Amino acid sequence: MELIQILNAGAVAGLAAGGMIGLFSLIFIHPRINADSPWRPLTGQRHVLMLLLHLLAGLGLGLLFWLSWGLTAIVGVTWWQRGLAFAMITWAVACAPFCLSAPLMQRWPWRAALGLLGEWLCTFLLVGLACAWSWAKEM
Repeated sequence: MELIQILNAGAVAGLAAGGMIGLFSLIFIHPRINADSPWRPLTGQRHVLMLLLHLLAGLGLGLLFWLSWGLTAIVGVTWWQRGLAFAMITWAVACAPFCLSAPLMQRWPWRAALGLLGEWLCTFLLVGLACAWSWAKEM
């Protein structure tokens, strides 16, 4: 399994997820932002930073997928089941504890925490599926 191929898949999927989240935010969340909202408007600079963050997350998840050998211990499953398993495991370990503890520890609104959980779930799912598909093509 080629490292560069997996990293490319992760980076492209991370960018795609960041773009989809930005578009969703622009269409559905941005019109509802008011003084009481936990969300800030997505400016051009924030959108670029968000895309960069999702790109780096995709690269990191691609590297983790490659280091785990694509979860080869899970046998008898299709590429998309392997990608979903990888995405859910990494998301549950990396994102869920932070996003769920932030409202308890830092007084974040629960809506903001659940929104972040959903955003990162989208990214993890796209990257996991892209890496698993890339890995399956080579095998």
